[in-house]
Amino acid sequence: MNATMRTIVWGTIPLGSFIGGALTTLIGIIPTLTVSAILSGLAFLWIVLGPTISLQKQPEAAND
Repeated sequence: MNATMRTIVWGTIPLGSFIGGALTTLIGIIPTLTVSAILSGLAFLWIVLGPTISLQKQPEAAND
């Protein structure tokens, strides 16, 4: 699991750098920072709007 998490976290850094650089080239640095701040501020919506917030107890493990 550690390798998977490292791939997800560290693997997206080059992609984010590329997108940030391209966006900065297109619209400038201040608008890019504003867009990134707004998107970062909305990151909590994945939890609030997802099914996890409505769980009352942990689901039972499946017996295979």
